[in-house]
Formats: sequence, structure tokens, C-alpha cells
Amino acid sequence: MRFLTEWKKFNLGCQDKVLLAVSTGVDSMSLVDLMQHLPLKWRPQIQIAYVDHQLRQQSALETQFIQEYCCKHHLKLHSKTWKKEMHPQTGIEEQARNFRYQFFQDVMQKEKIKYVITAHHADDQAETFLMKLVRGGQLQQLVGIEPKRLLFLGHYVLRPLLNFSKAELEDYAVKHKLQFFQDETNFDDDVLRNRIRHQVIPKLKAENPQFLKHIQAYQTQLKMTLENQQELVRMKLNQLKTTDGWNLEKFNQLAIAQRKAILKQILMQKKLPVNENQCTEMLQFLANQQKPQQEYKINFQKRLRKEYQTFKIVSETNVQNVEKDSVALKLNQWTFVKNYQIGIFAADKYQVTADDLWIGLASLPAKLCVRHRLPHDIMETKIGHKKIRRIFIDQKFTNQQRQAALLVATHHEILAILTNQQIYLSHFNENATIRYIMVIKYRKR
Repeated sequence: MRFLTEWKKFNLGCQDKVLLAVSTGVDSMSLVDLMQHLPLKWRPQIQIAYVDHQLRQQSALETQFIQEYCCKHHLKLHSKTWKKEMHPQTGIEEQARNFRYQFFQDVMQKEKIKYVITAHHADDQAETFLMKLVRGGQLQQLVGIEPKRLLFLGHYVLRPLLNFSKAELEDYAVKHKLQFFQDETNFDDDVLRNRIRHQVIPKLKAENPQFLKHIQAYQTQLKMTLENQQELVRMKLNQLKTTDGWNLEKFNQLAIAQRKAILKQILMQKKLPVNENQCTEMLQFLANQQKPQQEYKINFQKRLRKEYQTFKIVSETNVQNVEKDSVALKLNQWTFVKNYQIGIFAADKYQVTADDLWIGLASLPAKLCVRHRLPHDIMETKIGHKKIRRIFIDQKFTNQQRQAALLVATHHEILAILTNQQIYLSHFNENATIRYIMVIKYRKR
């Protein structure tokens, strides 16, 4: 009845197909039996997945047993062998798991099955929790084994035994006279999980028989707390969003804990794993107001870039490609450069309208062209001549905007700056005789 209660949480019934991952151990054989004894209304269509890892001598007997069991109980069996020549020298547990789950995915796609069921139980949960605690890492990693987890698009792993202890499953198997095999590698204390299983957890259970339930309760609380935090972080992140990044000024006004949580969320969205030291360095980098434009190298592909009031993640190759060749402007005709329409006209050849952006010229400049900035470029402003570099700084142009900016120029004298849909015109003497006019229009593509 307890298992039925747990199973109902998944809302599956007789119309659904499931794949049971079976190892022939006590956990998985108890799971198979429990699934077979569900009431018809709640009992799905069961298929069995079994992998012979060839890691121990008795694997041939186990393979024969599961074949006979499935035949006797009219269960469709999918089996595969992980041959010894495929075994790696190190990391064999991880590679075995990868082989197993790839096999599950293949079967699920072939048979159109959405769910694979595993026999993970409360002791597995506690072991996983303690292993992660010992190894260290991010807080969210302590959430442990989920009852339902996405395996791949539209397909899930279900674990209905997480609220049952190993002892309960063993008692169930004995009571119902189930046949199963012991995995002798589970007794090898060279493996961390086995040391925790044999040496640590029994002592904790002796201290408090409710130890497994407390682990489960703490993980439930932790999961809810993290989910609430994630929602708050997502809301705050949306408030900081700009057209191409996030607002740096508002970000730096937040408490350090909020900044760290938001930065980690950004990095997680970009699939950029970093350690605590890197995260701290990036927060210090973003808080440094002495250098308003700078980049922090996250890895060989990605950089964290700040540009005055904005920060964003960019690729190493995300540098705007700008044209280097100049474009000459001809009298009494329009010239089209990128999104701009530029014309030089004799004053009596063009009628200025209220919508035009223009300046008057007393004489026709020699070699007038559109180009990119040169080191000694200057521009006439209301307060006198200014270097273009200083104008860029005063206007807080980003490095990308500076590289992409177009200048309407003659030699080193600049008549206009064109950048980021903005047009900055040189100051001219309105009392002087105007013989020519220069008109610039921005055209949306």
C-alpha cells in the first residue's frame, strides 16, 4: 500500500509503457515484484532492461536468471552486454553508468517508452548526500536523487522507492521469497560509496534510527529553498536585463549575496561552470569602477565584458568586423554607407527640411570621405577643438562602438561621427556664409 501511494504520485496507469532497469539485485527484483502487484488500474505495461557488465564471474548466471524470469512472467526483455574489451582502466563506474543509460535511451526511443524506472532507495539517497558533502561543491548539488528527472527530451527517469530503506526492501524480498543475486563488489571498501555504506551510515543509524528520514526531510527543504531562491534570482535578472546584457550600475548596488546568486545564474544559463574563486574574481572585476571598460577571460571561448553601465558574456570571436577602406563623397549626390545616407550639396541645389540633420559649410572640403578613426582626428565643438578619442570617452562609447564608428572627414578634421544609430555633427558658425550643406540620414534596414 505504501508503494502504491508513492506510485500514484507519477500519475501513470495501464495505458502507459515503462522500462524497468533491473540488475537482479534485491532492490531491483523487489521493484519488479512491487510493480507486478500494482492494481490493474495503476499497473503500467512493463518491459525490462538489463545490462551484463561482465564485471564479475556470476554475471552469466544473472543473465540466465533474468531471461528465465522474464519468460516465466511474460515480460519483454531488452538486454545488452558491456564487453570486457570496452572497459576503461580508470573511472569504470562512471563509464558503466554511461553505457547503461545510453542503452536505456536507445530502447526507449525504439519502443516509444517515455519512462525508465530505477530502484534507487533511501540508503542510496543518504550515501549520495554524504559523498557530495565529503567531496564539496555547489549547494544545489546536495539536493540529491530526484524522484523524477528528465533523461532526454520528453523522456524521464522515475524512482518510486526513494522513501523505502534498504532494510525494508530486503525484508520484502525475504517475506515474498524473491530470488536475487548479491553483487560482491558492493563489499569492496576501496570504493568511497561502499565505505560510507558499511562504516558511516550504520553508525549514524545507531545514533538515530530516523537518520534516513531526516536526510530526506532536509533535502526536501533544501530543494524548496533553492527553488524559491531561483525564482527571486530570475525576477531580479529580468529587472537588470538590457538590450544586449545586464545593467552594471544596478547590479553593483545589490547585496553581495544577491550579486553572487545572479552571476551564478547567468553563468549557468550560458553553461559556463566556474569555481568559487573564479566567481569571486568576477564579482571584484565587475565592482572595479577604476576601469569602466575591461574583459575577464572565463575560458578559452568566453569572456565577461563590462562597458560602462553594461556587462555581458561574449565569445572570443565576437568582435565586430568593420570596413577599413574609406568611401569618397561626391558633390550633389547621395552616398550610402551601412545604414547612413550622406550627401554634400551646393546650397542652392538642396532645400533643407525640418527633418534633416545637416551642417553648413563655407567651402567645399578637399578629399571628403567616410572612414574609421585615426589617432590624431579632431572635431570642432561648441567649446573648441576636441580629439575624437576624448569625445568617445565623454560620450562613454564602448570599445566596440569606437571600432565600428564611422567618421565623415577631411584629412584629420571630422565633420560628423556616426555610431549606434546616433549622429554627432561638428559645430559650425551659423553667421558664416553657407555655400554648401552636408545632410546625413539614418536609414533602418
